[in-house]
Amino acid sequence: MFEKQIFAIVGYPVLHSRSPQIYRQLFRSENDESIYTRLAVREVSEAISVMNELGISGYNITAPFKKSVIRFLNEVSEQARKMDAVNTVVRKDGKLFGYNTDIDGVTGAMQSNGVELAGIQVIVIGAGGAGRAATFGLLKSGAKVTLVNRSVEKAEKIAKAFGCEFVPLENLSDLVKKAKIIVSTLPSGVDVIADEWLTPDQVLFDANYHSEILKDKARRCGATFIGGETWLMHQAIPAYRYFTGSQRKVEIPKIVESKNSIRNIALVGFMGAGKSSVGMALAKLLDWEYIDTDEEIVLKTGKSVPQIFSELGEPAFRKIEQETIQSVVRKKHAVISCGGGVVLDEENRRQLADNCLTVWIYTPVKTALSRIDLTSRPLLSLNVSDVETEAEKIFQMRKEWYAGCADLVVINDHRSFQRTAEIIYEEVSSTFSH
Repeated sequence: MFEKQIFAIVGYPVLHSRSPQIYRQLFRSENDESIYTRLAVREVSEAISVMNELGISGYNITAPFKKSVIRFLNEVSEQARKMDAVNTVVRKDGKLFGYNTDIDGVTGAMQSNGVELAGIQVIVIGAGGAGRAATFGLLKSGAKVTLVNRSVEKAEKIAKAFGCEFVPLENLSDLVKKAKIIVSTLPSGVDVIADEWLTPDQVLFDANYHSEILKDKARRCGATFIGGETWLMHQAIPAYRYFTGSQRKVEIPKIVESKNSIRNIALVGFMGAGKSSVGMALAKLLDWEYIDTDEEIVLKTGKSVPQIFSELGEPAFRKIEQETIQSVVRKKHAVISCGGGVVLDEENRRQLADNCLTVWIYTPVKTALSRIDLTSRPLLSLNVSDVETEAEKIFQMRKEWYAGCADLVVINDHRSFQRTAEIIYEEVSSTFSH
């Protein structure tokens, strides 16, 4: 059977990322059935371990791991070395290769909007990773760049490395009035530019696609505005080429506004992944109802899951499971712990996609087996001589379905169930109202 490639965006937090929207469009444009999801980690070493365990083909890396990931890579491109940051990791022939396409995102966004850069006076506000990328890319395109930052020492270090000017934030007003292009790489909600400094012939570029501050200022003064989603889309094209090796011309993806709230949260994953324990803890944190689909099936039939398998067979169990899923997803504000095989059914996957934020609780098979009573697991207790081999076989068959339906992947290996629940809660709280 052909195994689909799996890719993911890795960060902290990461649930807000629109990268899945972009890359899924790119894959579809070439009839590629590869899977793209989000992986929430607290240390980049976790992402590398999972990449090897699951055979993940590539990652996009976002804050705060663009620098720390470098030490885990076998080879890093010259551009990424100069930036001291990697935003794209490709796994090939057992080696990990790192690239930086943020620079292409900056220049591509400008070019697609018809903005000339050669010889033009540009100021870049902020000296973090995005500020470094913007400065490097704009200089490479021939712009005259001045870097502005609250920490002069940080700005000076970058300016010396790249060969540009730098000034402290206190001098911003004079620079803004003279600049043709203003690039902000500041966090969402940070406002350092007064309306009266701006003119209609300027270009305002906000690297943060969650911020509306510069967009509103541009509208009020009549300036041209370029949003951070344009940067995101243009850095995705070369990253996609690194992932796939394709050099075909592809259309720039479209970003659709994401929902600002969620109806339910569904937890999927292999037996022993900890869905029930994590789900109960998460429901308490959210003050939502907790539902276990296997428990619902027991209540509905009056039989245990092993009984249903032995007396009625797996097809009958799957039909009951499908009916149960259709019922529980109609709830609102419920954390739903799903049986390990729920993702095998296409209708189940559709119901979860339409009604839930779906989280794959990933646990290595060996860890999962150490947590469960095998006599309660009919797929493993019926005439299985090598339980671990059989479990691994089942997991590998389901892996693509777990990844394919997951809005978010969270690792539940060495940390407590409570802490895993807290990670999901933090991701949800930073992205949605609930």
